[in-house]
Amino acid sequence: MIGAAATQLGGYRSADASWIAMQADGRVVAAGALAQVLERAPSSASGSSTIVATSSFQALDDRYCRLYEALSQAGLACRNPTGDWQVVAMGEGTAGAATNKYRPSGGSGSSAVNDLANLVMKSEAALDPASEATLIARKWEAR
Repeated sequence: MIGAAATQLGGYRSADASWIAMQADGRVVAAGALAQVLERAPSSASGSSTIVATSSFQALDDRYCRLYEALSQAGLACRNPTGDWQVVAMGEGTAGAATNKYRPSGGSGSSAVNDLANLVMKSEAALDPASEATLIARKWEAR
């Protein structure tokens, strides 16, 4: 998965480069507004942000992951035990993606990101809104 992120980062363009940060160990993690949306926003809630989490799911390694769209970018980030959101894939998304209209993550315009998400999903379904809300309230701790 990390290889996918490294490959996609070369083409990353953002109006706010502070959305991602490189850790000393080479991991790319969400920062700033992206980290806030991944940590706190329910899927498909736009608010005033230009970033929208489109779905959440549990990965095969039991981490929680979220697909997101930001401007014309799509991405996949998974929450590490340390509490950061590791960006594992990024790609070109749909222009104007951060809207308040519900669209399934499969419609994001970034088939490579969605294909990777489908490969790492523990089950075939994304988290339902109630389960996602519970996890957000618990800071993504399953308890």
